[in-house]
Parts: sequence; structure tokens; C-alpha cells
Amino acid sequence: MQRDESPLGVLDGNHSDEKIEIVLIDEADRSGVEIRRMIWGNGIGWYPQKRFFIPTGQIGTVQHLLQQAEHLSRSRRKITRAVGGRVLRLVPPVQST
Repeated sequence: MQRDESPLGVLDGNHSDEKIEIVLIDEADRSGVEIRRMIWGNGIGWYPQKRFFIPTGQIGTVQHLLQQAEHLSRSRRKITRAVGGRVLRLVPPVQST
């Protein structure tokens, strides 16, 4: 079975020994996008720690959901800034003995 892979992009991870690869996959029985969490291992180089496959038919839905998440995240950041970071400390009620 032939497997064609076309790298689409690489994102920085949370640490210098992590990155996220996004790869277009085309095989005889499936096609889509694979998201890989890559880790650096001394002596072996970069290797995939986790893989997540999104079939071609679901890419549009995933893209829409990610756009919604981005919009909601930006909206929540605006609200947090508008409030000015005020925090109310709630004190538990005193129990009588």
C-alpha cells in the first residue's frame, strides 16, 4: 500500500523539545490530515508521540469548530480585560458549634 505524505506546516510546542506537525495523508483506503505531536529524543531525533487523523470529509467541520473556539476565546479575553481583573474573595460561612 502506497502512502503519500505532504507536510502542511509545523507549530512550536510548549517546550523546545516539542512541536506539532500537520501533514496531508493520501492512502489507497483513506485520505485526510494527520496532526502529530512530535517529541525530540536524544539519539533518535524527532518522533511522533501522538497522532490524530481527521478524514477529508470532516476537515471542514473541524475548521468551523476551531474558528468558533478562536472567536469565543477572543471574546472572553476582551471581557476579562474590561473587568480589570477584579476578584471577589468568597469567605465560607462560619459554622456555629
